[in-house]
Amino acid sequence: MDTPRTNIVFRCDGNSKIGLGHLFRSLALAEYLNQKFKIVFLVSADTDSNVLPAEYTFIKIPAEILINQESTFFTHHFKSSDTIVVLDGYQFDEDYVKSLNALYKLVYIDDVHAFKIAADLIINHSGGISHHTIKSKPLTRICLGPDYAILRKAFLENKPKTAFEFDVLICFGGADPGNETMNCLQHFQPETRVAIVVGTAYKFKTELEKIASANHRVFAGLNAAELAELMRRSANAVMSASTVSYEYLAVSNGQLYILQTADNQKYLFQFLIESNAAKPFIGKFTSEWSSTKIIDKHSPERLVKEFDLIARELEVTIRRTNLSDLDIVYDWINDPLVRNQSYSTAAVSMSDHTNWFNSKINSSQTSYYILEFKGERMGQIRFEHTGNSALINYLIAPEFRQKGWGSVLLKKGILEMLRENPKVKEISGYVKLGNAASRNSFIRCNFKEEKTTDFPDSVLYTLKV
Repeated sequence: MDTPRTNIVFRCDGNSKIGLGHLFRSLALAEYLNQKFKIVFLVSADTDSNVLPAEYTFIKIPAEILINQESTFFTHHFKSSDTIVVLDGYQFDEDYVKSLNALYKLVYIDDVHAFKIAADLIINHSGGISHHTIKSKPLTRICLGPDYAILRKAFLENKPKTAFEFDVLICFGGADPGNETMNCLQHFQPETRVAIVVGTAYKFKTELEKIASANHRVFAGLNAAELAELMRRSANAVMSASTVSYEYLAVSNGQLYILQTADNQKYLFQFLIESNAAKPFIGKFTSEWSSTKIIDKHSPERLVKEFDLIARELEVTIRRTNLSDLDIVYDWINDPLVRNQSYSTAAVSMSDHTNWFNSKINSSQTSYYILEFKGERMGQIRFEHTGNSALINYLIAPEFRQKGWGSVLLKKGILEMLRENPKVKEISGYVKLGNAASRNSFIRCNFKEEKTTDFPDSVLYTLKV
């Protein structure tokens, strides 16, 4: 395997006081990414060391470093040129997130979208949330719903159905600081076959075992594979409206009942109920129903693709176009596919190209860039300025096509143009209807599609910045 080219640094915490949900979710995401990236965890000094797996590097932030000093701690350990930071936790406020995104490519795992999020990628797998709900930067990529569910790999395996051994499984996470586990157990009779799952950070295990009957089995500190198997063998489950509910839905044919045990579970609770994937737990089970399957188990591939695109942005460089690019741009614009997607399909002569090229690289109304990958020129992007608006035109070199580079080139070019032209407020571009690759690239960069009569068989894409 090639040496990983990019660091993924997870900043998250977990202990008996705040729970382990953010840490376990980040560990699940790390499972998807560790084949392509170098994984590092940056955690608080009081994070529970017992749950930190040996296969990853864990760096504990000294207790004397305040949270508003952490950006300096980051820069002492990681370079911005080869690092993507992932934040998962409620301790990170708007200023913290903004300061880190000014230094690094940043992924924010969201539950409550309490403020405008400065990030390159936002992931919220709760479902029932629209892009309009989340405040972000114009070019932020937003991935929503169960298609991006962050589940540990043990819950994504396809295994045959198994007989139910337990009538009900109770699981409220690794810490359960509110002791919902014991509150829930009291609703079930001693003869009910109950599997009770608690984590290493659960503080009420002794009291729990005192009230559990012979048919109530307590399982402590299960690994992911053991928990997945227990879920398969449970006809019903009572759980918090959190990632553990998604895990049960992914592996079990049983029925799920949920409680909202924290404010951040509001949207997932509503989504699971409204999509008929679960019922609210009211102290008893309702009659059987046919639940909706919402987990397709392909979220790892989708999420790895998103991180790969961010890593590509780190590897692509951009510069102003100059005379040394005259010949290669001439070859690019006369490529048959480019001519076919242009509004003037005739081949361009070298004399016409030279005149046009010189006018563009010397024009104060044009921002014209070449993008390079590992020293090889991979495409061009050009902006024509009118007032506070810019009209975009780009192309990708033939050898880089059909490889997902379009949105990377667009975003890299737009960010550079805005850096040089901060007064620009709107960017637009025309695309022929048949150019599916270019249309998808604009959509990935959050452009809005509009009908247009300016050019035949075309659409207009617009981005407010």
